[in-house]
Amino acid sequence: MTASRSDDVVPPGEVLAGFFEHTAVHALVYDLEHLMVLWVNQGFMRFHGVTPDFDPAEIRGTVHPEDAGRLEAHHAYLATQPAGGSAEIEMRIRNAEGAYRWLRTRETVMRAGDGTRPTLVTSISVDITEEREAKERLEAREGMYRLLAEGSMDMVCRHGPDGRYEYVSPASKRLLGIAPDALVGLDPYAYFHPDDIARIRDESHRLVLEEGEGPPITYRYRHADGHYVWLETTTRAVRGDQGQVTGLISVSRDVSARVEAEQEAARERALFDAVFQAIPEATLVVDPERKIYRANAASEPLWGYTPEELDGRTTELLYAEADGYESAGEAYYHPGSKFAGEHYSKLYRRKNGEVFEGLTSASAVVDAKGATLGFVGIIRDLTPEQRLVKRLRRANAELRRFAYVASHDLRQPLRTIMGFAALLEEDHAEALGTEGGMYVRRMTSAARRMSELISALLGYSRLEVAQEPTGPIALHEVIAESLADLSGAIAEAGAIVSAPQGEGPRVIGDAVQLRQVFGHLLSNALKFRGDAAPRVEISVEAPKHGRVTVRVRDEGIGIDPNDTERVFEVFRRLHARNEYEGHGMGLAIVRRIVERHGGTVHCESERGAGATFVLSLRAA
Repeated sequence: MTASRSDDVVPPGEVLAGFFEHTAVHALVYDLEHLMVLWVNQGFMRFHGVTPDFDPAEIRGTVHPEDAGRLEAHHAYLATQPAGGSAEIEMRIRNAEGAYRWLRTRETVMRAGDGTRPTLVTSISVDITEEREAKERLEAREGMYRLLAEGSMDMVCRHGPDGRYEYVSPASKRLLGIAPDALVGLDPYAYFHPDDIARIRDESHRLVLEEGEGPPITYRYRHADGHYVWLETTTRAVRGDQGQVTGLISVSRDVSARVEAEQEAARERALFDAVFQAIPEATLVVDPERKIYRANAASEPLWGYTPEELDGRTTELLYAEADGYESAGEAYYHPGSKFAGEHYSKLYRRKNGEVFEGLTSASAVVDAKGATLGFVGIIRDLTPEQRLVKRLRRANAELRRFAYVASHDLRQPLRTIMGFAALLEEDHAEALGTEGGMYVRRMTSAARRMSELISALLGYSRLEVAQEPTGPIALHEVIAESLADLSGAIAEAGAIVSAPQGEGPRVIGDAVQLRQVFGHLLSNALKFRGDAAPRVEISVEAPKHGRVTVRVRDEGIGIDPNDTERVFEVFRRLHARNEYEGHGMGLAIVRRIVERHGGTVHCESERGAGATFVLSLRAA
């Protein structure tokens, strides 16, 4: 095989020959059957570093070993083609410097072999090494990006400019329940929530097409099972060489938990705001520097400042004295303050200069780590209460004066009436006769009942001014003393009374007043009995949640369930005087004493089935 011309080949025209001689492409004509080069251009010879009389065997050895098989297959294919048939191959050829370069070769059958003449082929090659390397780098990057996309927890998509899916990462199955291949070619707008479509189009899609990118947008996307998932998507445009948008890349993540948390937080903020504004007393939220962050509507009537006027001001504005502001800060407004049940009273000043005393209930707001975020203070004007206290003091003073008058001025005439009645009955019984004696006895009985009623009323009224119970006292001892006080009545009635023995719980209370309680309850149990001898059981339960429960149960006539609350009313009687004696004050006194002890009392009963009085007292 030589590089000389064959006599049966017509040389190309001079214009064409000149083009091939000066172009960078590698051109040659060769005999396919004998692999004999018939003509080459300068570009071919420069690439291989050969002269026109080169040995073709040298050129065959420059083909990369990995491409030699493909070249043989390429030649075999060309041998089957008619004139004008062509084929293209890309292969690596070693150049004159010994480096392999990628060439793209287009070969065309110029004359098909007929058995007498060989097949002639024209070959045009261009160096595509840089193109191949760029392509390989691009493919490597695309492979890396695809690997990242397919391994990402987020859904990565490539779209056409119209938004239709061209590629969807596997995360779509996890996020949306839809396989990636099922989305390719579809319009995502078909899956958007109808209320979000216009916003997505205006705030994301249009903006990305115009400016190349848009801000993250949160919207709802229909899941395969029909419910909507909240997605947050960031989209960027992909541009071609001329700057035109050729596609879009989007990255989406499921933010349903975040959106639901934000919605829940918004609901809680709305609820807090409604509660905050509904608080009937002035309420302030302040930061750790005691700057007012929020003030509710009730603040304006108290201070005279609108919430806007208070915003950003320190609470020093509201104190009447600098010392009050400083002392409150030292005691309460510091990082370590927890305000557990804290209340304090200070002098405050309204906008108009008026000074008043206010009671502040404050609490610290801390985060999960215990750091103080701020404080909440509820301030109540004590002026109305102070006025009420003055009125109550006057009323109590009048009540004490009434008690004095009742005990002296009312009871003295009654004693006189009863004394004269006794004299009439003793000294003038004969003159009074039967009917007159009856009148005197009725008058004496009425005066005695009036005296008892006054004594009971005095006892009830004295409870209002009695000293508050302080305790602690042994409850079993109080019960035992009450039983001892009524031992005569118990024996007279033939009653059987069981009560706890030994050591028992202690309660906060006044022993004298509690003896009155058990005295009244036991007296009622002895009084309101049936035909059988009275049976009374007193039980005391172990303290629970800071309370001691006492039950006094009898087997007497019982009380209608509709009357179990009415029996505690003052002067309330459920029976006529000729049935049972009494003035209707005993159970009223019981309830008043128990309530003064910070406790409760109620009755459980059915008519004819006895009654149980249940007391709850503070454990010591």
